[in-house]
Amino acid sequence: MVLALVFHRSSLDCLTPHRLAIARCCLPSTAMAHGTAPSPNQPQSVPPSGRHIYVVLSKGKDAGIYLDARPSNTALGLHADVLPLVVVTTDWQEALKVDRLNKELIDGVDDPNNLEDFQQRIRQSALVKMIFASGQGRIHALKVAEETGIYYGYDWETYIQPLTKFKGKLHKRTKTFEEALLWMVDKRSVERYTSPTSPAILPPFGSAYPPSPARTPTAALSHPPPPRIFCLLTGSSHRRSRCRASSFSDMVQA
Repeated sequence: MVLALVFHRSSLDCLTPHRLAIARCCLPSTAMAHGTAPSPNQPQSVPPSGRHIYVVLSKGKDAGIYLDARPSNTALGLHADVLPLVVVTTDWQEALKVDRLNKELIDGVDDPNNLEDFQQRIRQSALVKMIFASGQGRIHALKVAEETGIYYGYDWETYIQPLTKFKGKLHKRTKTFEEALLWMVDKRSVERYTSPTSPAILPPFGSAYPPSPARTPTAALSHPPPPRIFCLLTGSSHRRSRCRASSFSDMVQA
C-alpha cells in the first residue's frame, strides 16, 4: 500500500511541466538530495535529449532542477545579486553535477557577496572542474541579458544571440565552466547600472536602467553662472575662428 501511494504521487508530479522535483518525481524518494547520485540498482527516469534543463544555484528554496521552463522572475536582465545563478543545458548528467554544487559549494558559502572567498571556493572545488569538461559543447556566460546564466551546448545564432539584445549587455564565451562561474559571480561590472534603491531583478525590456540623479536647476543656484555665447567670425583671409562672450554686447564688440 505504501509503495502504491508513492507511485501515485510521483505520477502526479511528473505531469507538471514547470518544475522537476527530483526527489519525488523521476527518481525514488530516497535517491538524492541536491543532486546526489542514486545507487546503481535504483531505476531513474532520464528526460529525452533536447529538452531544456534549468539548474538554479541558490541558498534559498528555489535551488534545484527545473525541466522545460525557467523559474519565473529568476535572474533576469540587470541581475545585481550574485545568487541565484541559473545554468542551462540539455545534458541530463551534466545538470545533475551542476545541482550537486548547491550542497557541495553553495551551502558552504556564508556570504556570496564576499567575492574573494567565493571565487577561492570555486577554484578549490574539484566538482566545478568536472562540469562540462568534455569540451563537446560551447559555454556562454550571460551576465547582463534578457535571461542571464551559463549556457552549455547552445548555438549562438539560434538561441544565445536573441537573449543578448538587451541594453548594457554583458556576455562572453569561455572554455571551461570554472571560468564562466568565476566571471558570473563577479558583479562589479553590473554595479554601475544599479543603485541601493533599485530592484535586484529588472524587467528585460523598457526602462532597464535606473534614472540618473536629478541635476540642480540653474535658477536654484545662489549665483548662477553667466551665459556663454559662442560666435563664429570670418576674417578677410576666410579663416574661421571661435570667440566666447558672456553677453551679446561683448560679442558685438568682439
